[in-house]
Parts: sequence; C-alpha cells; structure tokens
Amino acid sequence: MSQLVVKSHNPKRRWVLLATLFVVTVAAGWGLFEYGRYSAGYDSLSASAEMQHMEKEKLSLERHIVQLREQKTALEQSQQVDQMAYDRVRQELKEKQDENLELKEELAFYRGIVSPEEAAHGLRIQTLSITKNAKEGSFHYKLVLTQVLKNDRLARGDVDVVIEGIRAEDGQQETLNLSEVAVPKIRSMNFRFKYFQAFEGDMEMPDGFVPIRVSVTVDPSSRRLKSVQKVFDWTVGSLTDIGEI
Repeated sequence: MSQLVVKSHNPKRRWVLLATLFVVTVAAGWGLFEYGRYSAGYDSLSASAEMQHMEKEKLSLERHIVQLREQKTALEQSQQVDQMAYDRVRQELKEKQDENLELKEELAFYRGIVSPEEAAHGLRIQTLSITKNAKEGSFHYKLVLTQVLKNDRLARGDVDVVIEGIRAEDGQQETLNLSEVAVPKIRSMNFRFKYFQAFEGDMEMPDGFVPIRVSVTVDPSSRRLKSVQKVFDWTVGSLTDIGEI
C-alpha cells in the first residue's frame, strides 16, 4: 500500500531564496573584482581622489586659457592702436616733408626773382615741368616766367612753345606748336606781369609722335627787355634745361 507524502509549497520563500542567492553572487563577484583590482595595485579611493584632482587641474587650465585669450585680444588691439598711431605719424611726417620741399622750392623761386646778379637778364624762363595724365599720350604742363624785382615795370609779350620729336613709324623729325596739341585749343600765349606769371594746361600728343625736346621762346614787346629762348630735354617731371639761346 503506497504512502501519501504531503509537502508544504511556499513560492514566496523560493523567490526570496533566489533573490538572496543573486545578491550574494553579485556581492561575491564585486568583492572578487575589487580584490583583483586591489591585488593589481588599484585603489578605488586613490583613483577617485586622483580624478577629483585632475578635474580641478582641468578647470584651472580652462581658466588659464580664457585669461590667455583675453590677453591675446588686448595685445592685438594694442598693436592695432600702435600701428594706427605709427601710420598717422608717418603720414604727418610725409606731409611735413612735402610742405618743407614746397617751401624750399618757393624760396628758391623768390630768390630767383630778387637775385641782384640776375638783374641784367631781365626776363627769365624760371621753370618748365610736364607731368603725365591718366590718359595715354596726355600730359599736363606748367611754365613759369619771371623778372627781377629791380624791374618794376610790367613785362608784356608773347611766349612760343615748340615740341620737337619724331614719328615712330618712319623716324621722321617733326615739330608741334603747343597751340596745336593744347586741350582745349589755344591761339597764343601772351604774358603781362610785373614779377612772375605761370602758364599751365593739358596737351595731347598725336598717335606715334615721340617727344624729344621742348623749345621755349619769350619775346617781349618792349625794347628794354631782351628775348629769351631755352631748350629742354623732354622728361616727365621738371624738364632739364640744356641751354639758353
């Protein structure tokens, strides 16, 4: 005759045992993991302290980088201010030098008018300058006539300006009167002055014409003054006087 065995069944207790076993297993595993790290020379507390120290170093370096960037910006702005000041001083110096040069030229000009050793010459061709315009073949001229202050009468007469050159295509010599190339056209150049008079304007050379020399003749209407003629080499700037005839 078989015997009936009655066993109590408590599922809750089973789950508690399983949970306890799982926790013990995890704890044991973690303990073994920590023991292994400790055995290998790893200390979690030291590592945590090291991490905190590195974080502080990182924050300190970031603050230092910000300070360096601010200093760099300040230095760049200071350099820009210094460069602007330098450019301004250099420009002012250039203006002063140009002004000084103009004053020297003006002084030399007036000395030429009042110079007693030049008194016997009466009329003088003081300067002739030619500067190039932006347009090809176009130039600006300026001619200055003077007489010494000892001559206190008005000087009157005519000025004739002739440009000597060659034609590029055949090398033939050719002369052009200023009245032919002046822009706008002029009929003649008459002077009437006591101390000095300036003539200036623009001129355009014909295509293929190469200027070589400029001849200037001053013909006074009064017999007490002598005619003056000078020949200048053609150069852009102050022309070189190569002789008075």
